[in-house]
Amino acid sequence: MKQTIRAFALGLLCATLILTISLVIDRNSDNKNKETEITNDEMINSLQQEGYIILTEQELEKMKEVENNKPDTVPEQEVIEEEEEESELTTFTLTIEAGMNVNEISELLYEATMIENQNDFITYLEENEYSTKIQIGEFSINSSMTKEEIANTITNQ
Repeated sequence: MKQTIRAFALGLLCATLILTISLVIDRNSDNKNKETEITNDEMINSLQQEGYIILTEQELEKMKEVENNKPDTVPEQEVIEEEEEESELTTFTLTIEAGMNVNEISELLYEATMIENQNDFITYLEENEYSTKIQIGEFSINSSMTKEEIANTITNQ
């Protein structure tokens, strides 16, 4: 019994020493953090050296006003690029028959350039539990659809 009490007291003593040491170390680190505080001017100089542009609230408001007063004209080049993107939209009719598995479906989509990577699409279907919900039938898929949209289409969700 005497040894048990001594062991317990020794444990309390060790725990107290550890807590005291950690408290002293924590206080020292707080003091170091207080010493490293920088002024606004130092902060601005540091940011400008890194390549950031610093604006006051007044300068920001002026820039917003100028931006809002600009006419809403779109350069012709952007219009042409948008038309080209729209013309690149392709549609594919995916026919899923009984007994087809996820690999066969993803291969058809890949060959029709509706998806970029077969394995990524298969993984997406399996991780999101679409692979067991695929329906039989014909589905209209276009090249602008995401993996999620294609999955929702072929599972009728």
